[in-house]
Amino acid sequence: MAPDPSPQAPLEEWARRGGHWQVVVSTPERTTVALLTCDGGEEMERVEVDGPGLHDWLAGRTSSAD
Repeated sequence: MAPDPSPQAPLEEWARRGGHWQVVVSTPERTTVALLTCDGGEEMERVEVDGPGLHDWLAGRTSSAD
């Protein structure tokens, strides 16, 4: 099976594995999201996506808890 090319795929995969994510900044031009440990405490990595795809998918959400 080919990897999911959608901009939200890394966030969905991170959450499926028990992690949390939090939006750092989201504009139609660029979105940055922090990937956090399962207890929500430590930032492990950031996902940065150019263009409106991830921004649109977030639809105002600020974290995986929303």
